[in-house]
Amino acid sequence: MPKNVYSPGSPYVSLVRYHDKDQDLIFIPERKNLVLSNVPNPIGKCMAYVAMRSSIDGEARGQFDDVLSVQLARARFAVLQIQAAEKSIQAPIAIPQDVQELALGPDAIMRSANPQGIRRVPLELPPGVFQESGVLERELRLGSRYPEVRSGNIDASIVTGRGVQALQAGFDTQIKSAQAQFARMFTDLASLCFEVDEKIFGNMTKEIKGVDDGTPFNMKYIPSKQIDGNYGVDVRYGIMSGMDPNRAIIALLQMRSDKLVSRDYVRREIPMELNVTQEEQRVDIEEMRDSLRVAVAQYAQAIPALAAQGQDPSQIITRIAEVIQGRQKGLQLETIIGKAFAPEPAPEMPIAPELMQGAPQVPAAGALPAPASQPTPEQPGGAPAAAQRPDIGQLLAAIGGAA
Repeated sequence: MPKNVYSPGSPYVSLVRYHDKDQDLIFIPERKNLVLSNVPNPIGKCMAYVAMRSSIDGEARGQFDDVLSVQLARARFAVLQIQAAEKSIQAPIAIPQDVQELALGPDAIMRSANPQGIRRVPLELPPGVFQESGVLERELRLGSRYPEVRSGNIDASIVTGRGVQALQAGFDTQIKSAQAQFARMFTDLASLCFEVDEKIFGNMTKEIKGVDDGTPFNMKYIPSKQIDGNYGVDVRYGIMSGMDPNRAIIALLQMRSDKLVSRDYVRREIPMELNVTQEEQRVDIEEMRDSLRVAVAQYAQAIPALAAQGQDPSQIITRIAEVIQGRQKGLQLETIIGKAFAPEPAPEMPIAPELMQGAPQVPAAGALPAPASQPTPEQPGGAPAAAQRPDIGQLLAAIGGAA
């Protein structure tokens, strides 16, 4: 209920929930602080965190508190400038002594022998007033960390090579400082969440679903085993913090061209959702397909040379036609090229019948003799010829004799 709703005779009451490191308390202030619920805090820490700006004395201040005096000075200068403009318009009119009547209003006519003497009394403003106004404006811009690029005062161009100046003008220190404050708060908050998870849900099996680098994942864990008192967390916004997405991409490309970072780092730091592993696979597949496409095109360039030499280019034409027909059917390029350029099977070499039947070998003219280490039927201890397996030398000799 909102504050100050309660009045004598009103059917409404206010419920107040109080939380600190010791307890969670719910009470009714209109009923003499009647306590409805009081539960001890098992963590022993306050589970409410606020992102606070850095301060020397620990006092909480807003981001414009430091430039409040500058704002008051600018407001005072603005009032004085308006008063000066008003007084210059309403300044008294100086006229020569021969003017007897003073006409006021638009298109008024005054007769005088010295008309150049008829004028309003000028209001002299020192030039330091406008200089001081500009100084206050710059102090206010620097104190509030207002980027100059938002006011349009930037002459940088990425096309002409002045990228560094453009990146510096686009760097917002206000966003950078806010991200640093949030990172510190998120570190403490995530550490507290781990501690709560372990102390309250220690032996329960819990499930986490999320997305990592564009890839969904699902994992189960037990807080008492997986956390085990380790509450440390690292929170960072990356090297592109404080920049808008367009300039962040430009900075990444410049660092990549100078070999300062890898492609994997650029993919992971790019300000958009991206499956890094899957995109890397897709890029590799595209590059290899382009290589196959170029190889087939260069293979087709050999047709005029073969025709000029009187050779038959029909095999090249047939293979290229198979690739084109496969693409028309919607098949993958690598599948089509693998089938079209597959090597032809080697012809099987015939084996002499006498070797297959185990008959005595008759050396032919030009055939190699049997090795001396091979036992023959006439040698003692030698096995019959029909029971022996011919070696490679005998096979080659038989094939050569048959040919």
